Amino acid sequence: MAKSTDLRRQAQEFAAQIQSLLNTTVCNGAKVSATPVPNDVVTVAPGLRPSDPLLAPSPLPLTPNNKKPKAWLDLQYRCYLGESGHLMVVSSFCGVYADEGRQDCLCHYDYERGKDTYPEAHLQVYGTSPALKSMTKASGVRRVAGLEKLHFPVGGRRYRPTLEDIVEFLIVEKFATGRDGWEQVVQENRDRFLEIQLRAAIRRRPDVAHQVLNELPAAES
Repeated sequence: MAKSTDLRRQAQEFAAQIQSLLNTTVCNGAKVSATPVPNDVVTVAPGLRPSDPLLAPSPLPLTPNNKKPKAWLDLQYRCYLGESGHLMVVSSFCGVYADEGRQDCLCHYDYERGKDTYPEAHLQVYGTSPALKSMTKASGVRRVAGLEKLHFPVGGRRYRPTLEDIVEFLIVEKFATGRDGWEQVVQENRDRFLEIQLRAAIRRRPDVAHQVLNELPAAES
């Protein structure tokens, strides 16, 4: 019972962080919540319905005002408590769409812990490529020659892209309008994520952390 309560608490804090990031950069009134699903897992996403936790979440319009959005963001995390008692993401999906119905996709970033065959963290881009068609023909591999069938690796479990990276991409590429001060918000949240990952890496390899600390020059008195 205590584990379940702690999972829900940490997931709600994570949802609040995502909601704050989005509403201070590219969204207006986005609501992100944490909803338990079977097997001690919590889904963190916008537009969830507690009465139907397995239902797909609603996409978010990327606009900080009442103007018509240029793009929509489909976002979902599935989390559980790791052995250390910290919240861990078991899978995540972040898709950029041209429409609310999610029929016209630009790209999506996926992460699935322990995924077979393909990289755990990968990017899939929708479009066509003459080079891909030529390479597919030359290799003799039968496949649909669409870029979305390729799983581009993006940093692995520890250094995968963050929501902050995607927000920055959307703003600098003019798919979304950023609020004033969005750069600072993105950087502060990115630093928080990197610190969490650094702490996790140190817990798993304290020997490397100890070696690095010993290699640092002594502080001047």
